[in-house]
Amino acid sequence: MSFYGSKRFWQIPVIFHNLSALDSHLFVKDLCDEGNTDVSAIPENEEKYISFRKTRHVTVMGNEGKPFTRFVTLQFIDSVRHLQSSLAKLVEYLPRDKFHNMSKRFNLEELELLRRKGV
Repeated sequence: MSFYGSKRFWQIPVIFHNLSALDSHLFVKDLCDEGNTDVSAIPENEEKYISFRKTRHVTVMGNEGKPFTRFVTLQFIDSVRHLQSSLAKLVEYLPRDKFHNMSKRFNLEELELLRRKGV
């Protein structure tokens, strides 16, 4: 798990591609329905959100065996808002030999199929 923050506060980024175009208001509604949480959002309008976060208070055991409260924040962001070009264009610019992780899982023919738009 990738996270950053102090011992008492963790922030975990959750990245969706094109989150604003999804029904993000449904995510926010579900997050608000849970107890023991705080939800904040940056809305574009009533049904679209640019970003939202959820903070949950979690009790964990410390090294000395004493419980303490930790605050875990999930930060939901839209990757499209941070791209300078379309995802398809960015994939075109990236040389084939830079797809290290995908090359481990897929053969050359499958990799070429995955690099196409709409797949």
